[in-house]
Amino acid sequence: MRKPTGGGSQSDEICQITADMFGIPSVCTQPHELAGIGAFKDYHKAVSAMAHKKDGFIPDMEQ
Repeated sequence: MRKPTGGGSQSDEICQITADMFGIPSVCTQPHELAGIGAFKDYHKAVSAMAHKKDGFIPDMEQ
């Protein structure tokens, strides 16, 4: 089991709860922190360089 150091996106349980609450799939990214995104001149290039899909969670409507 992962040991989160902060941030809800590091918790599989929180990501699943988010999907369940809103009734839509949720995706966690790697890395969890994107504070350096301002270092890029173009937002879309920054996102593609820094944010990568890690885990996906499908809502469980029985919850």
